Amino acid sequence: MSRFAYIFLLLTIFPSYRLFAQKADSTAIISAKVIDELSKKAVPADIDTSFLNTHFYNPVYRETFSPQYNGNTGSPFQNNIFSKRNNQDIFLFAKPFTTYYHTPYKRLHYNTHRPFTEISYVTAGNRETSEQLISALHTQNINKYTNVGVDYDLIASKGIYLQQEVKANRFTFFGSYDKDNYSIYGNVSSNRTKEQENGGLANFQEFIVHPATDPVAYQMSLSNASSMLKNLTVFATQSYRFKKSVSDSISLPADSLQTLNDSLYMQSDSLTALNDTTTKTQKSMPVVREKSLPFMINHTIRYDRFSRVYNDQAVSSDTIPGFYQNNYYNLNSAYDSVFQHVLENSFQISGDEYKFLPGFILGIKHQLVAYSYLYPRPTSITVNSVIIDTILPGDFKTNYNNLSLYAMLLFESKSKITYQGKIEYFFAGYRQNDIMADFKLNYKLNKKGDKISAFGKFYVTEPDFFLKQYYSSHFQWNNTFPKSSTTSAFASYTSGNGTVYAEGGLTLLGNYIYLDNMAIPAKADNTILVTSFMLEKTFKWGGFNHIHKLIIQKATNEAVLQIPLLAYGNTSYYENAFFKGALKFQIGFDFYVNSGYFADAWMPATGMFYRQDIARIGEYPFLDGFFNWKIKRTRFFLKYTNSLAGIAGYNYFTTYGYPMNPGSLKFGLTWTFYD
Repeated sequence: MSRFAYIFLLLTIFPSYRLFAQKADSTAIISAKVIDELSKKAVPADIDTSFLNTHFYNPVYRETFSPQYNGNTGSPFQNNIFSKRNNQDIFLFAKPFTTYYHTPYKRLHYNTHRPFTEISYVTAGNRETSEQLISALHTQNINKYTNVGVDYDLIASKGIYLQQEVKANRFTFFGSYDKDNYSIYGNVSSNRTKEQENGGLANFQEFIVHPATDPVAYQMSLSNASSMLKNLTVFATQSYRFKKSVSDSISLPADSLQTLNDSLYMQSDSLTALNDTTTKTQKSMPVVREKSLPFMINHTIRYDRFSRVYNDQAVSSDTIPGFYQNNYYNLNSAYDSVFQHVLENSFQISGDEYKFLPGFILGIKHQLVAYSYLYPRPTSITVNSVIIDTILPGDFKTNYNNLSLYAMLLFESKSKITYQGKIEYFFAGYRQNDIMADFKLNYKLNKKGDKISAFGKFYVTEPDFFLKQYYSSHFQWNNTFPKSSTTSAFASYTSGNGTVYAEGGLTLLGNYIYLDNMAIPAKADNTILVTSFMLEKTFKWGGFNHIHKLIIQKATNEAVLQIPLLAYGNTSYYENAFFKGALKFQIGFDFYVNSGYFADAWMPATGMFYRQDIARIGEYPFLDGFFNWKIKRTRFFLKYTNSLAGIAGYNYFTTYGYPMNPGSLKFGLTWTFYD
C-alpha cells in the first residue's frame, strides 16, 4: 500500500492547485471522428470521459458484462454473449486478443484547438505478482485542417499463479487532413502480446476443494511454454468530393453593398472569388462560389502482417508430460510459427441522398493474402556417411488474390426512418463465391428520441484457411469443409434518454465450424439455431444509481456450441459532489453471475478456445467493490476484485482450468490536460 499512498499524495494533493485552476470545457477544445468500416466516411465519435468507466480498467469488461478469459489481464478473451462475438475476417490466431488491439476502425481521429494529453496508470500486487497498465495519448493540430497524434498502451501482469505472465504492448501513430473537398485519415499500429502458457490447472477438482491458500501451491500442466503474437497494420483512407464553380448575382440597395462585401470577405473560406467593384450607384454584385456535387470517390489501402510463435520444452517438472496427445518431433522441444499477410485496396464512388432517394456506394476490392507456417517434417540426413532419420522444419507458403464487388444504400437524413444496407460478392480468389449482406433500419418513435431498430446479416463464407489446413508440432489437419452460412435477424428498442435498451433475435448457423474436445476443427452435422434476448435498464433515485444488464440465450446443439443460458450484470453506486462540483465521487459495486455451462477450454499450442465436457463453469457470484473520485479533469479509483473468494467457494472460473485471481486491490488514475 505504500506505492498507492505515494501516488495518491503526488497526484492528488501536490498538483491540486493547478487542477482546480483548469476551467476549460474539453468539448469546446477537442472533437473526434472515427472511420465507418462500411461507408469509409469519417463520422463524429464520442471521446470516453465517463466518470463511471474509470474503474473498468480491464478492456474485456468494457466490451461485455459476461466475459470468458484466462484470469489475468491481457489474457485470451471470448465473449459469452454469442451475438457479440468477434467474427471479423482477420488472422485466426489473433481473434482472442483483438479486444486489446489498436485497429483502424476503432481509432479516434481528433481535431483540437490545444495540445491534448491523457495519461492512465493502474497498479496492483507486490513485486512478485505485480499488475500494471499504462496508457498515454497525445494529439495536437498542426493547423486547423491537420492533426497528428500518438497512442501507447501497456499491460504487464505477472499473475499470481505459476507461469502466468502476460505482456502486451500497443503503439499507434495517427494523423488526418481534412479541408474543403479532400480528406485523408491514416495510422500505423503495432500490437504485440507475449505470454507464458501454463496449460491450466493440473488438477481442477483439487483447486475446488482448495487445500492450500497460496496460489503458487497449485500445479499447472506446462512449466516451460510460451507464445508470441505480433501485428503490424498500416492504414489510409482518402476521399475527394467533386465541386463546381457557380456564379450568383446579389441585388441590394447601394448603401448596403459595402457592408455585405465586408461580411462576405470574412467568410472567404466558402468563396473562391469575390468581385469587389462596389460603387455608390451599383445595384447588384456578382459572387463566384463553389458548390458541392453529390459525388465522392474514395480509396482505402490497408496492410496487415500477423505472426504467432509457440514453443514449449518437455521437462521433468511438467505435471502432465502427456498434455498433448500428439508430438510430431523427435526432441523434447517444439517450435511452431504461423504467418498471414494481407494487402487490401478498395476503390469506391458514392452519391449523396437526394430528397426521397437514398445515397449509394459502389466499390471494388482486392486482397492479396499470403499464408505460411513452419512445421516439423520427417527427413533423413547424412552424418559421417551414416543416414540418420530426423525431423527438420518444413516451410509451407501459398497466396491468393481475392476480388470482390460491393454496393451499399444508405439513408441517414434527419427523418423518422434511416437505413443502410450493404452486399458484397467475391468473384475470384480463396473466397470465390462468398457473399455478405448486412442491413440496419431505425425508426424514430417520438420527439424524445425513442427508437426501434431492425438489423441482421446473411453471410456465406469460406472457412478460414488455417481451419482447413495446418501443421505444427502438436496438431496437424487437412480438411475439406464446405462454405459456412450465418443468417441473423434482430430487433431492438432504445429509449431517448438512454436508460432502456432491449434486443432480441435469432441466428441460424449452417455448416458451423468449431474446435472439438480434442481441439481439432470439426463441422456441425446439423444447422444450429441460437435465440437471444438482452435487456439493459438504468434506475436513478437522487444520488443512487443502478445499472442492470441481462442476457438470455440458447443454442439448439449444445454438444457443439455451449453458451450460458443466463448472464446478469449489475453496477450500483452512490454519487455526489462537493466544492461546487470540483470534487466528485462514486462508491459502489459491480456484480456478475452466469448460469452453469461447459465453458470452452484454452489450447496453448494453437491459441484458440475449444469445446470441453469435463466440468461445468459458472454459478459463481463475482463481486467487485469500487470507489471513484474526480478532481477537475483527474480521475482516480480504488477497486477490490473478487471479494467473495472463499466466502462463496473457489469455483471462480470463466475458462476451464484457469482460475480468476482471489481478492485483490487495484489503484488507478487518468489524468487529462490540454494547457
